Amino acid sequence: MGIIEWLALISGMIAIAAVVVLAIIGGWHLYSRKRLSKTAKESENIRQHEKPEIVVFLRPHASSVSWLMLCIENVGTESAYNVQFRTGASRPGPFINPPSNLDGVNFLEKNNLLQNGISCFGPGQKTEQFLISLSRELPEESKYPLQISVTYTDSRNHRYEHRYTFDFGEFESLDHIDSTEVNTISDLKPLVNVMQTGFEEVTESIRHLRPPQTAGSKSSTPAQPVQSEEDKPLSPELQELVILYNTGEEAKLREIYNPPHSIRVTNGTELYQNPNTAPVFKTMANGSFVAYAIGSENLYAVVPFSGCILQNDLYSSGGLGRVFECPGFDPKYTYNVKVIRPAFFTQDHDQWILEKKGKLELKERDH
Repeated sequence: MGIIEWLALISGMIAIAAVVVLAIIGGWHLYSRKRLSKTAKESENIRQHEKPEIVVFLRPHASSVSWLMLCIENVGTESAYNVQFRTGASRPGPFINPPSNLDGVNFLEKNNLLQNGISCFGPGQKTEQFLISLSRELPEESKYPLQISVTYTDSRNHRYEHRYTFDFGEFESLDHIDSTEVNTISDLKPLVNVMQTGFEEVTESIRHLRPPQTAGSKSSTPAQPVQSEEDKPLSPELQELVILYNTGEEAKLREIYNPPHSIRVTNGTELYQNPNTAPVFKTMANGSFVAYAIGSENLYAVVPFSGCILQNDLYSSGGLGRVFECPGFDPKYTYNVKVIRPAFFTQDHDQWILEKKGKLELKERDH
């Protein structure tokens, strides 16, 4: 083979190799572009499915089922921004029309969280506030279905809106479960009569099966008393608060429940002159009561000031008798106090609202 034929062969082989290399490079480039495009499309699809979702609902408080909490939660997978709320009376049908003066629903508009909104609400984030106590007389607005509208945006500025309707009538039965004042023997008399009749029929039908009692035989075990609300154990958090107060661990209390609030009655003279006057509680220095926040909710456990000595002036004019049950109190004597149950208040700016009375144990002081 001559040099010319050899060079021609080599050139042909180089050309073929170059074509193969270029084909491989071109194929890889095309594959890479398709893969990048597919990855971008998949990422965009995943991104489209990631969105915030704000839900609003009511739940009973763990300490007392008659206290309703307003709960707001982001159950979505992305943060919600500029969360705003609007409240109004719900109109589910032509036959249910609340009065026109309920359109604004001042009852819900007083809630700070609904009024101020939330600037950024992360995925899985949840907040709740005390809303209303079913044990008190409900405002006129709560007797009709109410509606809360929530609007917000995501990180791409997409806007979302949801509406939630609440019917407080669905929760009215909870107050009967939680209230010792309602669940008295007289309230349960119809049910007791029915149960007693049934038991008598069953007892009569099996009487002949019982062996006769001898003189030395033991009588049946007496029925145990029904446990009242005040006998129910406190939650671990409240138990710790009560123990620390009763043992004088004020510094520990302030460390755990920082900062406490000092509360005082501001219309003591009117209370002394007219026992039917409603006490007005406000945030003031050197108050007769100390309030400790329970979690992040607008609900506070309240106890007397540290080292409290109970006498008639504090009991009446100071409002302590309105905040706590004080079994055995006699205005002629003074007492050391021990907290059995704290009282519970909610806060509206500098004013405080009693939601549930507490209970004290009194020990007469030596003179």
